[in-house]
Amino acid sequence: MIFFAIGLTMCAALLNAVSIVIQRHVAGEPPTNELYRKKFIQRLITTRLWLFGMILQVVAFLFQAIALHSGSLILVEPLLTTDLIFIMLILHYRFHISAGPREWFAVIAICLGLSSLIYVTDPKNGNVALNNLHWLLTSVIILIIMGFGIFAVRRIKVRQIRAAVSGVASGFNFALVAGFTKLSVDYLKFGFGREFISWPVYALIISGIFSVVMMQSTYGAGPLVASQPAMEITEPVISILIGIILFGDSINTKPLPVALEFISGAVAATGIILLAGSKKVSRSNL
Repeated sequence: MIFFAIGLTMCAALLNAVSIVIQRHVAGEPPTNELYRKKFIQRLITTRLWLFGMILQVVAFLFQAIALHSGSLILVEPLLTTDLIFIMLILHYRFHISAGPREWFAVIAICLGLSSLIYVTDPKNGNVALNNLHWLLTSVIILIIMGFGIFAVRRIKVRQIRAAVSGVASGFNFALVAGFTKLSVDYLKFGFGREFISWPVYALIISGIFSVVMMQSTYGAGPLVASQPAMEITEPVISILIGIILFGDSINTKPLPVALEFISGAVAATGIILLAGSKKVSRSNL
């Protein structure tokens, strides 16, 4: 099942990459006071290209949901960061931006870091009973962090910093959405009807709708090279914590594997930062 989950996650990453490029292109650079506001979202939803990007995002979400049903948060969420590699390929073929030594080194670092991280952690699905209080506390904490992020973004004038802060806030949001997604798809084993009388599916719908607003405002806050690495690093880290704390997912905690886990994560994070901060990527004006 692990290879099935990996394959679905890679498909989701590819579709995410195409959707990200489309949505960032359509979002443009709106005035700061329009971010997280109704007027900005209304402009986007009347654009056909943006709607096409959202369709791709929905399909990617379905792949992600199925992958989460088969694998753990610790496995799926870090793998989704490979969408940066697909973004680089899109920039190469669509914007004719050729990858240099920095970009290829970054791609190799991401692949090696993620593959070694998954191998060393040896993630396993947990079997912890649903604790409503723990989920409520986790959701409240994440919502407070997101609230501070939104407050800061609407007041920061420097585009790169504004985009990075918004990316972090979105990363927390997407991690919470991933948690609700796994909860919802896990309920399928009790029967399809049970899904619609459980609170996680409604929490997923609400947080999913809000994530659209967060995501579009993040793309509008500034350049992709600032927002995307912040988002890509924050989401898997918070997802891993949610997986361990709320789902009881387990990883190898022996001293040597733990050290290798930190090294692998650092290698992958370095690749993400190098690729997202590439001057060649910046020339795309995304």
